[in-house]
Amino acid sequence: MLASLGIIVFIVIIAAVLPIIFPSILEGCIAFFVGLKPEDHGGWLYYGELLIKMNKHIEAIDAYKTAARLRLDISEIWVKLGNLLWDLGDFNGADQAFRTAGMP
Repeated sequence: MLASLGIIVFIVIIAAVLPIIFPSILEGCIAFFVGLKPEDHGGWLYYGELLIKMNKHIEAIDAYKTAARLRLDISEIWVKLGNLLWDLGDFNGADQAFRTAGMP
């Protein structure tokens, strides 16, 4: 009983630490789950945020645009897309995203 509990604790620790040590594992897992439910705008939004943290900005733009196509009415998506485009120097694209979000 105690040995099996130790194995479970070990597996949980490994599952929690591996994505931190190897972020590509986390990226692959999220990409897999987003692929299972491609109509989930929240999954695409989270995937975009993860890609930004991994300095994969072009892929993050695609993820945000996919989320925006799925839910045009959620301003948070447009603001995040606008912020990313602004950081990358696409001021016209950022302005368009901010206007779509309802920002002046």
